[in-house]
Amino acid sequence: MAKTIRAYRKPKKIWITGQKDPRGPDNSVTVWIDEQGNLRIMLEKPALRCYQFSHIEETASHITVIQNK
Repeated sequence: MAKTIRAYRKPKKIWITGQKDPRGPDNSVTVWIDEQGNLRIMLEKPALRCYQFSHIEETASHITVIQNK
């Protein structure tokens, strides 16, 4: 079920828990509106977490960030 997040000028962090480590989040997404009024969505590229950043797949309709175990 999708959850609605409202973006503001103050960044809002969303913690993501995968299947690797139940002790804490495996990644996070931060959403905010910048000074120019642009929507910003930042996904962490963790080097020392359970799921390491691999690559990005881009299509005409969306971007998928791939993190491998």
